[in-house]
Order: sequence, then structure tokens, then C-alpha cells
Amino acid sequence: MPLPATLPPALFVTGTDTGIGKTATSTALLHALRRRGLRAVGMKPVASGSEDLGQGLRNEDALALQAASWPVPDYADLNPYALRQPLAPELAAAEDGVQVALAPIVAAFERLRAKADIVVVEGVGGWLAPVSATLDQLDLVRALKLPVLLVVGMRLG
Repeated sequence: MPLPATLPPALFVTGTDTGIGKTATSTALLHALRRRGLRAVGMKPVASGSEDLGQGLRNEDALALQAASWPVPDYADLNPYALRQPLAPELAAAEDGVQVALAPIVAAFERLRAKADIVVVEGVGGWLAPVSATLDQLDLVRALKLPVLLVVGMRLG
């Protein structure tokens, strides 16, 4: 995967739908950045469909980002909001009794930025999936001041 000569300090990977390839794209990007000698870490601010693996809730996509990152970030910074149910984030948060807020996400992002040359932030679901009743993914992008990489499916129609 060719990379541009100059890279932003972070970027936001989103997709047109859930299951479109955001995690595959994000992990491939992290590996390519690391091959170039960069400290590249992933972040999944909000993840639904998490399981308790003995160390608290963990999400499969977030774990893939963690495995592709160097230095390896603390899971709590990588995934500040791990939600149990595999539902739209707004619904999964309500089921867990969690109120998703920007401040913890921004603080975790800043901790990751301090340790890395670039942070690859993966969105949840499709671009239009609400994060909470009052936040959408555009709010995250604006708060973190990130350029956006849109993953689209190659489909007829």
C-alpha cells in the first residue's frame, strides 16, 4: 500500500456500512506505517459487541487494532467505550447504562498521540451510525480534528 510522503498525525477510518472492511483497512494501514519505522497505534473509541474476557469487556476489532499497534497501547485508551451488545452504539450504550461522552475519548486520544507518530482511529458501524443520542461520528472527527478515510464496498449498483 503506497503511503503519501507526508502523513497527518492521526486519521479517522470509517465506512459506508458495518462489516465493510474498516478493521482490515485500519490494521493494514498500521502494519504499513510500522514497516516505515513509525510508531503507529490504533484506536476504537466506541465498540459494540464486546465480550468479557476476564479483564473486562473486549471488542474483537479493538483487539485487532491493539495487535497491529506499536507501541502496544493500553486497552482502556485504545477502546474507552466497550459496549456489550452487538447493536448500533447508541442502543448498545443505553442497554449497558452508559452515556458516551467526548471528554474521555479526547483524553484517551491525547494519551495515544503522546506515544505515537500516528494514530489510526476506527469508527463504529457506518458513517451515519449515531454514537449516542447527542453525538455522531462527525462530532468525534471534529473534536479530534481528523482527516477521514472512507472505506467503501466494491458492489454493483
